[in-house]
Order: sequence, then C-alpha cells, then structure tokens
Amino acid sequence: MAAIGPAAADVSAEIRALKARLSKLEADEARAKREAKAAAQHAAAGAHASPAGSPPPPLHWYERLSLRGYTQMRYNDILSGGPWYDIRTTNDRSVGDRQNFFIRRARIILSGDVSDHLYLYFQNDFASSPPNANSTSATFAAYGNVAAQSVYYFYNPVFPYPGYNQVGSYANAPGNFAQIRDLYADIYFDKDKEFRVRAGQSKIPYGFENLQSSQNRLALDRADAINTCCKDERDLGLFFMYTPKEMRHLFRDLVKNNLKGS
Repeated sequence: MAAIGPAAADVSAEIRALKARLSKLEADEARAKREAKAAAQHAAAGAHASPAGSPPPPLHWYERLSLRGYTQMRYNDILSGGPWYDIRTTNDRSVGDRQNFFIRRARIILSGDVSDHLYLYFQNDFASSPPNANSTSATFAAYGNVAAQSVYYFYNPVFPYPGYNQVGSYANAPGNFAQIRDLYADIYFDKDKEFRVRAGQSKIPYGFENLQSSQNRLALDRADAINTCCKDERDLGLFFMYTPKEMRHLFRDLVKNNLKGS
C-alpha cells in the first residue's frame, strides 16, 4: 500500500491537469465561435450595403442640396430728439418716426452641387419692405382720383379729411414681402472647378468687403462707391470667373480659423 500511494497521487494530478486543459479548450472554442459569428454578421451587413471594395452609390441631385438661413434684428436711435423725430434717409429705413427697431434680415438659402459641373444658389429675403413702410407720412394721388379716394377711406375710416387725394400711409397696413437676393448657377468647365461662368443675379465681384456675407460685416464695411452704382450690391448677368485650386485652399483655411469668410 505504501508503494501504491505515490502513483495514485500522480494520476489524480494528471486528471486535474487534463480537466483544466479541457476547460480552457472549451472556452477557446466558445470564444472562436462568437468571433466567427460576429464576423459573419458584419460581412453580411457589408455585402448588403455595398459590394466589397466598391464605392458608395452616388447621391441623387436633390440629395446634394442643403437648406439653411439666418435672421438679424436691428435697433438704432439718435442721441437727441426722442422716438418722435421726423428724420428720413433713403439708405436706412430704420431712421424715422417709430421705425427704429425692425427685422433687418430673414434669409433662407438653398444651395448645392447638383452635379460635378453645376452649382445652384438661391437666397430669398423675407424682411424686405417698401421705403417708409412703418412711417405715418401720407401718400397722395392725383386730384379727382376716385379709386385713390376709395383706398384712403378703406384704410382711414375715422379720418376722412383730406381724402380727396390722399391714399393713406403704409403704417395702416404694414408688412414685409419676399424678395430674391441671389439666384444663380455656376457652370464649371473643368474637373478642378477653376474656370466657371456664373449666370443669374448675384453680388458683383468687386471690392473685398462686398463679397463678405452680411453676417460678418459691420455698418462701415459698405463702400458708397459700390452701393451707389449697384443697388443692393448685386446685378443680373453673366460673369466669367477663375478661382485657382491653391487659392480656394487658402480661403478654406481662413474660414476654418474664424477669419473673414464669405
């Protein structure tokens, strides 16, 4: 019996070692099965999305368009004269009687590259209004104009005098209307998009400050030379433009570093 004891101990140790090895192999097999299953599911999902190694499907032209916008409020006043001063200016409708606070801009912009050679840009402003739209100054028609009298009496039923030729004032029917600010197409002639023709209504490409967005400009950043010759700094026609690729990269870096944009 004394001689058998060590042999039995060796067998028991070997059995324990084999059990531990078997447990490890079973754990490795289970892990391998899980990894294989996950890889198969991932491969199936990739094959369903697009064939291996193939580029993603091209976007439709309407999926390349983006919609954005912004709004600006404005308030200004003079140091003396109070809110009832009778001052007018043709270039700033916020100067006047009870019209020093208003919606300066309400823009909606639709733009995008609908193809590799065509870019569309459409900007509409919903804060436009006629001059002195908030003023109480009367507007007049010719004497004996019955149609004008009827319009005046409609808007001014309590104050008929002098209704013989006064149409009324915009203050009795204030409001804004939609106005096209920009509507153009850039037609590119090469793949690098360095040469293009712009057709439509857009800002005239003269002067550094004129090409900046109103979001980035102060009131003093508007030269009278351009604003006098071209109403709203825009014109309708055809423009041939050349924009080198390296200059576009430089401009992109300026915008990225929060410097002047467009």
